[in-house]
Amino acid sequence: FEREKRCFDWAQNITTPSQDLKNQLIKIFKIQQEKIKVIPNILDTNHFKPKNRIKDNNFNILHVGRFERAKGVETLINAFIHLAKTYKDIQLTCIGYKRGSSYEKCRNYLIKENLIGHVTFKGFVAYKNLPEFYSKSDIVVVPSEIYESFSYTVAQGMACGIPVVASDIGGIPETVNSGQSGVLFDAGNVQDLIEKI
Repeated sequence: FEREKRCFDWAQNITTPSQDLKNQLIKIFKIQQEKIKVIPNILDTNHFKPKNRIKDNNFNILHVGRFERAKGVETLINAFIHLAKTYKDIQLTCIGYKRGSSYEKCRNYLIKENLIGHVTFKGFVAYKNLPEFYSKSDIVVVPSEIYESFSYTVAQGMACGIPVVASDIGGIPETVNSGQSGVLFDAGNVQDLIEKI
């Protein structure tokens, strides 16, 4: 904390990707608000853009991010299992590195519920190939349960013209134009996520 405080005191100008992070820095480090400028992260909209949708007969949900508890994957899998028991044509694709115990826990739960065939774990996908996965999706879910100052997945999904369901946490609400490009749900609340999907 002291080192960070010294750095903030030393800097003439500070940038943050969201107003929420700016507010947090002001609150925690007592920084003068004039010193901080909000500049949202950039996104290559020549790469992430609406494409002809690759449609099949399924309702396809996409999750892009580390597959770990802090990213809300256990909440997502619990919601997905509930939905898959009602809607047989639902599929989930998870892109990102697996970290911690969540992968095995979620995989075992899907096997127990006989739904493992409805979920694809792709692991790492190269940046250049991400738009292909967005174009195959009906919605993107960003279920983070840790602070996010800015979510590239939210921005990428929106840039590709895909509706986003995301946690109402950190800077995410500033990115999601709730009610137009997507909706927000209460982070960690399985029932709220089910309803929003």
